[in-house]
Order: sequence, then structure tokens, then C-alpha cells
Amino acid sequence: ASAEALDKNPEEIGDDDHLLNDLGCDSLVYMGIMVKICNVFDIDVEGPVEEHYYTVREITTKLEEGGYPYEG
Repeated sequence: ASAEALDKNPEEIGDDDHLLNDLGCDSLVYMGIMVKICNVFDIDVEGPVEEHYYTVREITTKLEEGGYPYEG
């Protein structure tokens, strides 16, 4: 879903790509991606996620650890 939102092929997106700096994501697209993650993984995000998780690796690491994208 995030590759579609960024108009990129999944193969073009690396784990260390920064959503804003490397992939050209703006704040609206970023928030859409985070909403999609919350819906897919049935989690709630508390606090200002836009200040904490910008790379694909940061988001996936938190999900793999069983944490939320942001733990305020």
C-alpha cells in the first residue's frame, strides 16, 4: 500500500529509505501510510508519529518488536 501511495514499485523502496527525504513522501501521504499500517495491524497510535518514524526500517522494526509505530 505504501509503494502505491508513493507511486513506486516495491523493489524501489529500501529498508533505510527515508519516507520524506528519499521517497518524496509529503506529510499527507505519510499520515495516510501510518493510518493504513494502523488499520492493517489493528493498532492505535498515540502521540505525534510524524516526529519519530521516518524510515521503512524504523516502522518495520517497531512492528516486529510488537510495538506500535509510536509509543508516547
